[in-house]
Amino acid sequence: MTTPLLQVENLRKQYPVGRRSVRAVDDVSFAVPAGQTVALVGESGCGKSTTGLATLRLIEPSGGRITFDGTDVTTMGRRQLRAARSRMQIVLQNPRSQLDPRMRIRDSVLEPLRAQRSGTRAAMRDRVAECLELVGLPADLAPRYPHQLSGGQRQRVAIARALATEPELIVLDEAVSALDASVQVQVLNLLQDLQQRLGLSYVFISHNMAAVRYLAHRVVVMYLGQSVESAPADELFTRPAHPYTEALLSAVPSASRPRDRERIVLRGDTPSPFERPTGCVLRTRCPRARDICATTPPPPRELVANHTVSCHFPLEHSG
Repeated sequence: MTTPLLQVENLRKQYPVGRRSVRAVDDVSFAVPAGQTVALVGESGCGKSTTGLATLRLIEPSGGRITFDGTDVTTMGRRQLRAARSRMQIVLQNPRSQLDPRMRIRDSVLEPLRAQRSGTRAAMRDRVAECLELVGLPADLAPRYPHQLSGGQRQRVAIARALATEPELIVLDEAVSALDASVQVQVLNLLQDLQQRLGLSYVFISHNMAAVRYLAHRVVVMYLGQSVESAPADELFTRPAHPYTEALLSAVPSASRPRDRERIVLRGDTPSPFERPTGCVLRTRCPRARDICATTPPPPRELVANHTVSCHFPLEHSG
């Protein structure tokens, strides 16, 4: 069995708030094979972005283990972590948060190379030109400022910046959600092309299930900081096992879905992270909840090969 490029095991992240704490990420595990995309999906506030940031140690995990290319990231010192970050990069939802408005495009792409002291000045300038070409931007954009570019162009610059240090893993945190639909498709096509050409691995964080289906090889579904289902993308989209996954997918337009199939809307609101339900985290909203759901957290179980669900009564076991 091939060792994954990235292995996240029992990741936890808590934030102290007054005398209490919020469990933003609670015992989440997943693996990213080299050259593949694993998507983290769920509603806003489910902990997927926190998971992505903690995976790169841009925020410090409260517990768990993160292994990148066989090395434990969670025990790295500052110097080791700095070197590792040249191989692990991130692209955020809003490129304005990554691109200094006072810096020209070429300098924004050059900045991570300077931070890593990657080669001579001439070599770094050549790498900037190469990265802009990789993301489909003409060389004459290099001396411009971010405000002179369109939203799609700015996101391509953010991707070029992430590519500058020749990473093997990129965390894409809602990287297309701020773009118009037509531009989203173009950027998704670019990401897929870059993955095939460069052998990149992605952690793709999104609430856009259509984009996830297009790009992801595997999907991890999160709710209230926990992973409730994990499966290959094709398996999850055709045979969801968790009621929460079924509700998410019911909102995705599909030519193959019967027109009379109604969208599934879970009852009530998402509970406050300060008042998490006992037992199963979904049970206050789940139409399938029974007495055991209120007292016993459902352990993850493998229904079929590589398809894991945390539910006492998964959809395949109805009756």
